[in-house]
Amino acid sequence: MAGPSKSLVLDPALQKYYELNANRYKYFKWTPRHAWTSIIYAIAIPATLTLVAYKTEVGRPDLPTRGKGRDQFAGNFANSSQGLFELRGKRKGDTMVEW
Repeated sequence: MAGPSKSLVLDPALQKYYELNANRYKYFKWTPRHAWTSIIYAIAIPATLTLVAYKTEVGRPDLPTRGKGRDQFAGNFANSSQGLFELRGKRKGDTMVEW
């Protein structure tokens, strides 16, 4: 009852696409376009994200100091570096008052 139907006709174009997709590694060639795409995804994007993260986290004297209170950043690490974003999540042992 459950299983492939003998009356089901598959589209030949889809069958060809599935076969090509399964054997894609056999037909791949390094071209200048593939090389540049790989460089962009492997080097340029992570480097840009790292630069943006570094610029927003380090050297921000205009931000308030960390401390206990609703108008200030709360956290257990009073001496940790200041930054634009508070990326530390709640950990075991932290009270909900801090968040």
